[in-house]
Amino acid sequence: MTSKSKWIALLCCFCINFSFVASSTSLVNETQLDLWGTFRPQTYFGMRAKVPDSLQFGFTWFIASKNDDYDRIRNYVSNGEDGVSLFSWLVHDGRDYGHEIVEEERNGIRIHFEWVKDSQVGIGIRVKGESLLEESMSGQGHLISLLPYLFVSSDESLSERLKQSRSEGAKSTSSDESLGFIRQWDQSFAPHGDFQSDVHWTGYTKANGPFYALLKQPKNGLPQMARVSRRTKLRKGMSSVPSQDLSHSRSISLSLPQTESWKYEAAIKTLLDEFKRLRDKEDIQDELDDEEQISRTSFVPLLKEHRDDKASLSITQRVLQVPFELEFVFIPTETQIDGSEEWLSEKVSALTGQKLTEKFLEKREAFERNFQTTYQLDKKGLPLEFCQVAQYALSNMLGGIGFFHGSTILSQPLSHSRQASDELYDVILPSVSLLTATPSRNSFARGFLWDEGFHQLLVASWDPLLSLECLSYWLSSGTSTGWIPREQALGDEIRNLFPLHVREFIMQDPKIANPPTLILPLRKLVRELQSKEKSIQENSHSHFTQFLSSMNCGHSLWKDLSRRLRQVLSWLENTQVSYSSSGDWNGFRWLGRDISKVGSRGNMPLTFASGIDDYPRALVPNDGERHLDLHCWMTWAWNATKDILECADEETNSVSHKVQRLVSLLEPLHHSSSHSLGNRESGNSLLCDFDGQGKSICHEGYLTLYPLALGLLPVDSPYVDSILKLMSDDNKLHSKYGLRSLSKSDPYYQQGDGYWTGPIWIPFNYLVLASLHEVYMKQGPFKETAKNLYSTIREELLSNVVKEYQRTGFFWEQYSDVDGRGQRTRGFSGWSSLILLIMAEDYSGIF
Repeated sequence: MTSKSKWIALLCCFCINFSFVASSTSLVNETQLDLWGTFRPQTYFGMRAKVPDSLQFGFTWFIASKNDDYDRIRNYVSNGEDGVSLFSWLVHDGRDYGHEIVEEERNGIRIHFEWVKDSQVGIGIRVKGESLLEESMSGQGHLISLLPYLFVSSDESLSERLKQSRSEGAKSTSSDESLGFIRQWDQSFAPHGDFQSDVHWTGYTKANGPFYALLKQPKNGLPQMARVSRRTKLRKGMSSVPSQDLSHSRSISLSLPQTESWKYEAAIKTLLDEFKRLRDKEDIQDELDDEEQISRTSFVPLLKEHRDDKASLSITQRVLQVPFELEFVFIPTETQIDGSEEWLSEKVSALTGQKLTEKFLEKREAFERNFQTTYQLDKKGLPLEFCQVAQYALSNMLGGIGFFHGSTILSQPLSHSRQASDELYDVILPSVSLLTATPSRNSFARGFLWDEGFHQLLVASWDPLLSLECLSYWLSSGTSTGWIPREQALGDEIRNLFPLHVREFIMQDPKIANPPTLILPLRKLVRELQSKEKSIQENSHSHFTQFLSSMNCGHSLWKDLSRRLRQVLSWLENTQVSYSSSGDWNGFRWLGRDISKVGSRGNMPLTFASGIDDYPRALVPNDGERHLDLHCWMTWAWNATKDILECADEETNSVSHKVQRLVSLLEPLHHSSSHSLGNRESGNSLLCDFDGQGKSICHEGYLTLYPLALGLLPVDSPYVDSILKLMSDDNKLHSKYGLRSLSKSDPYYQQGDGYWTGPIWIPFNYLVLASLHEVYMKQGPFKETAKNLYSTIREELLSNVVKEYQRTGFFWEQYSDVDGRGQRTRGFSGWSSLILLIMAEDYSGIF
C-alpha cells in the first residue's frame, strides 16, 4: 500500500464526529466566556477554554525566603514531593465558581485560589496567603514568590510531525503568530492613575480572539527591603550596599516556538538558575576578597526583565510576605485594545475588591442551596461531618474536569496488517478533543474510559448538560469501528508528565477493550427525561431545569448516541470473543492477556482490559478462556441500551432478543458447582471464569459478584443466596470497612500487584449497594438478608471514608481491608467520590 493510500485508509477508519459533539454542546448557547474554566486539573491552579490551542493562564509559586526552593516550584499537582501537604477544592460548581486551598504544612502556609466567572464581564481571581501557625510562633511570615503566567501554545505537535513526515521532511510552514500573541503594557499606557502599579496584558489568539488581563497591585503583603549578605555589610558597610527591592513586580515575555510555550515551568527555573549563577559568582569573589568565614543570607531569586512585543509566554513575579492578597482579572474583548478605553476601568472594578467578594458570596450560597436541593442529605440522618465530606466529593470531581486535545499513539498499526511499520501515520490517530473528569489530579490527570462512566454518574446527578457534553466527547473519540482508547494521554504536555516507569501506557493497543460503563450515566440521563414531571417538581436546581427544558426523548442527539453505542457494543461482541476447539463462538474473553505481563508478586497474567488488572484468572491465556465479568457487562449493556434506543424512537426488538440470549447463556457458560481454584472447600454455587481447558477458575471476589452487582440474577436464584453469604463472611469478602476485592481465604489474596487482590474499591461497592437497594432487598426470599447486608456495608463504607478524609484530607484510590487506611494515590477524587451518591442513596442509571 502506498503512503498516500495508507493515510486515506486511516482517515476512513477513524471517524471524528464533529457534528456529534456539536449537537450536544449546542444545547446551551455558549459565549466565548462560557467556554472558560479550570480545565487544567494537572496544575494547582490553571485555566483555559475548552477549544484546541486555547490561551492558558494560571499561578505557580515557591518559597522565596528559602535557598533554592524554586527547584520545587509548585505547578503540577504532585504526591507531596514539592512540599504540598494538602490540595482541595472546598467548593466548585463545575461552571462559574470555585474556591481551592493548597497547604504546605512544613512551611506553615495556606494559599487560597478563589475565582468567579461573570458572563457579562469576565473572570475574577483572588489569591490569598495565610499562616497555618500561631501568631506567636510565626514571627515574620515566609516570603512567597508568586508567578502568574499566560501562554498560547499548540496542544499537539504530533500532527505537525505527521505533516512533516508526509512531506518528506519539509519544514513546517506554521509561524509563531499563527496561534496568537501576548503583549504586556508598559505602566505608562495605563489609562488611570490607580492602574499605574498594576500589570497589564493584551493579546489575541486564533482560538479565543482578543483579550485583556490584569494583575492588581497587592492589597497587603508587600515585603520590606530584602536583607543583604552579612559579609557584604561588614566588608563594604551598610550604606554602600543597596538592599534588594521587592516592592514591584518583574516580568518576562518570550517568543517561544508555538509547541514549546507550555514549558513555562522549565523556563522559570532556567531564568532563576541564571540569577543564581550570577549570585554564586559574586559569592566566590567575596570569599577571595575576605578571609573571614561568615555565612551569607541569600538574595531572593528574581526574574530579569525582558519583553518581546508579540510573545507566546509571559511570566510575572511578585514577591509577597505572608499574609498577602492580590487579584487577577481576565476579560475577553471584541476587539484588540490599547488601554485607553474608558469602559475598561468599570469592567475591572466589577471583578475586583468588594464587588468580587460579593460575587464569591453569591455563588457560594447558590452552590450550597443547589447541593441541598439535589442530594437532600438532611433527610438521610447523616452527621454534619458527612455532609462536609459530600461537598468535598462533588467539588473535587468537578474541579478535576479537564479539556485535552491531541493524538492517541498506538502500540501497533490500526490497519489489519500486523507487520511492523516505521511510518509515523500508521501508529498515530488524528487529533481529537476530550472533555473529561479525571481519576486524580496528581497521578492520573487524563481520560480513563471505564473510570469515566462512574465519574459521569456523579456529574450527571449535579449538571446533566455538562455530563452529556463530556459523554459526547468520549463517544466521538473512538474509531468508526467502535473502539475507544481506554487511556487517553492527549497532547504534548500530558504525555510529558508520564513518569518513565509507566511510559508504556501512553501507547494504546487497538484490540484492547474496557467495560462499557459510559452507558451508566447515559441511562441515568434518559431516566431523568422519562420522568420529567417528577423531576421538575423535585428539582428546582437550575442545571436540571435547563437540562429538562433543553432535551427531550426523540431529540436528534439521542439518535447519534444510540448509533454510536451500537458501534461500541458491536465492536466488543465481535472482537472480545472466546472460541471453542472447533473455532465457534463460545462466550466472551478480554483480549490482551499475555503470559509475559504478570504482577509483581505471583505469576498471574494481568488483564488490563477488564479494569481489574491483577485479579486472578487462568494462568495460561488462550483463545478459549471465558470471562464472567465481560459476559455480565455485555448482557447488562445491551439491556441498558434499550432505554436509550427507546428515547431515540428506534426499534428495540433485536436488542431484546440479544439480551434474552445472553441471559440464557450465562449459567451454561459459567456455572461451577465446585471451585477448581481459589476456595476448593466452599460449598457455595457460583458463576465463574473458565480456563479454556474445561476447568472453572473461581476466585471469590469482585468477579464472582458481577452477576448480582449488575442485577442479572432472578431474586429467587440460589446464586443470590451464595453471593450474599460470600459478602457476609468475615473470612471472605466482608471487612469492617467495606467489601474487599478478593476473598481473605484465597491463595492469591494480597498477591499480584496487591491492587485488586484484597483492597476495598468504592465503585464496586457502589454497584453492589445499588443492586441490593434497587433489586434484591425489595422482593424475593432473600430480601431481609439483602436489606441487613446493605445497611451494614453502607454504614461501614461511609464511616471509614469519612474517617480517612478527616485523618488525611483526601479521598484515596483504594482502602485497606485490614485497617481501613487510604492507599495508593492520594487525592483520588474520581470514582471514589461516588461516596456522595451512596450517602444520597442515588443509584439511578444502574437498573
